[in-house]
Amino acid sequence: MKMVCIVLTGLLAFSIHIASVFADAGGYQPVDSSSSERAKADDHYNKGLGYQKQGKFAEAIQEYRSTLAIVPDWAEAYNNLGYFYRMSGNFDKAILAYKEALRLKPNLAEAHEYLAKAYLAKGMKKEAEQEYQVLLQLNPKMAAEVRPLLHK
Repeated sequence: MKMVCIVLTGLLAFSIHIASVFADAGGYQPVDSSSSERAKADDHYNKGLGYQKQGKFAEAIQEYRSTLAIVPDWAEAYNNLGYFYRMSGNFDKAILAYKEALRLKPNLAEAHEYLAKAYLAKGMKKEAEQEYQVLLQLNPKMAAEVRPLLHK
């Protein structure tokens, strides 16, 4: 029994490692077992992108929430959801969405940038500085956009 537990623990750790390697490489996108469900999620995500381009915040938020109801581990959908919460002035929800995006995909530079901006909007300069430091390592060009905001 003890050996079975050790083997299962090892397999689980290996699976998590492989998933994180693919996620870091940008090549991992979890797929629902039902291709029709995934197609629905893709449709909601693409509608969200369309509303995003039109500046329709409420509609974009709804589409990204619908996406996440089907595929709850889609980091970019959380990032986009956070963006619209932030642009709508709902910084607490934005911060939660960005944190979830980063939990799923820790090297998602856009989420670090937007999280820093959300923290700054709430007056949380220390937290914004921490996100800036991470962003500086991931994408110095994006970090350059955040830096002036830290010194206002």
